[in-house]
Amino acid sequence: MAVNWRGDEAIRRIRTGGARGLTRAARALLAESQTRVPWDSGDLSRSGTVHEASPAELEAAVTYSATSPDGFNYGVAVHEGLHMNFRADHNPGASAKFLERPAIELESKLMAVVATEIRREVG
Repeated sequence: MAVNWRGDEAIRRIRTGGARGLTRAARALLAESQTRVPWDSGDLSRSGTVHEASPAELEAAVTYSATSPDGFNYGVAVHEGLHMNFRADHNPGASAKFLERPAIELESKLMAVVATEIRREVG
């Protein structure tokens, strides 16, 4: 019995599934961070974006890019604003580290999303 090695196809499938999984995980992270992002005018929340992974670039990202009229990205300041007092009346889940904390808390679930997509593609 002959065994045909199809390593190139296996790598292609792993990268395809990995890219899809990373993008799905980033979307899930964005959704969770949206429940925690401080909301005033809504500009910060609306600036949340997923940067999709590709098989060639196995990296997905979630960013918030709201800027003030002078071009200052205040999303970073609000994210790091451990000293800030967020209004809870219309924004009960608001907190600093609105992106970092869910990334840490959901790490195993997000990794499972990636693994699932790789298995589906290779399957």
